[in-house]
Amino acid sequence: MASIFLGLILLLWLPFEDTSVFLAIAFTVAITGLITIYYLNKYRKAANHWWFYPLIGLLAGMAITPLALLLMSIKSGIHGHGFPDYTPMQVVLILQLTPVWILAGFMIGSTAALVSSLKIH
Repeated sequence: MASIFLGLILLLWLPFEDTSVFLAIAFTVAITGLITIYYLNKYRKAANHWWFYPLIGLLAGMAITPLALLLMSIKSGIHGHGFPDYTPMQVVLILQLTPVWILAGFMIGSTAALVSSLKIH
């Protein structure tokens, strides 16, 4: 249900002339979060190992930048006017934030591993 809701909001956002990277990043984080939840459920048996959550978090963090750039290029391509929706400085900003996303994903995954190892009932 969350995937359908996110897809509908994304389809409504794409045609608008929005030059802020905030919504592009927000959509990317939401998409990556849904993909992460899917793989956590799919590989539930591997979740018993201490390394699984930090690895998934690291991979999710690594996926943010390419997905954000892909979403930004799709949005610019849909409008078809002579100039892109996002400036080169905004693209550089997304690229510069890559280490932050990777570290954040790893830290969230490590926290999830710690919480799951505590087995609080």
